[in-house]
Amino acid sequence: MVPAQALWELIEAEGIQIEWWPFESRVGMYVRIPELDKPVIVLSTGLETEEQSLWAVLAHELGHHFTTVGDVVVALDFNGQVMNTKAERLANEWAVRFLQGIRSA
Repeated sequence: MVPAQALWELIEAEGIQIEWWPFESRVGMYVRIPELDKPVIVLSTGLETEEQSLWAVLAHELGHHFTTVGDVVVALDFNGQVMNTKAERLANEWAVRFLQGIRSA
């Protein structure tokens, strides 16, 4: 199966909304708060023409959906950059396993 197709099917099955924003320093973000009817993945408009980067970001944000909801602590370094927290590592690991599974199928 093509990664993009599998990712979009999973997003639809999970009832996740996709939003596109003109981020300056971020490529994606997963948001799940009680006030929203459904979870949201916000993607940078810059990804619209970068297919492989889009797959990676979507898989990573889905990783947050499946592994770290409610367990996210954002830590900043001295330069104000988001540090690679446990939640980020878990999301990356989920994304790698998912994408490897698609490619081997």
